[in-house]
Amino acid sequence: MSESTTQSIELARLKADLALWRETRERRGRIPSTFWERAAHLADGLGVNVVAQDLHLNATRLRQRMNGPNSMAESHLPTFLELLPQAPSVTVQPRLLEECALEVDSADGPRVRAILKGVSIDDLARLLRQFAHENC
Repeated sequence: MSESTTQSIELARLKADLALWRETRERRGRIPSTFWERAAHLADGLGVNVVAQDLHLNATRLRQRMNGPNSMAESHLPTFLELLPQAPSVTVQPRLLEECALEVDSADGPRVRAILKGVSIDDLARLLRQFAHENC
């Protein structure tokens, strides 16, 4: 049996297992990581779009799973990040925000919510650039 035939059979098995899981779960929730791992393995050979479409999975999240846990949106990211102002290293005082409420959503799901006090505009810009870089 050729490798593509074996992968097609495994894709059909995974599709059936995923359908059974979707039918028997009691409430909405995240797809278990074992399904994502099996789908990522198959996507290596069959292609991300083919596997994602056949299994009704998000292709971007499947690609993230293929790249490893450090690039996944579901990795253990802090839910709250506190930025404290630093003592200025030069005589010019940077403009500080007295208080700022920040809420940023990524198209793929990661979300940042923070209340910032005494943070410079530069620190806020760095925070937003970092979030955009890690989630785009």
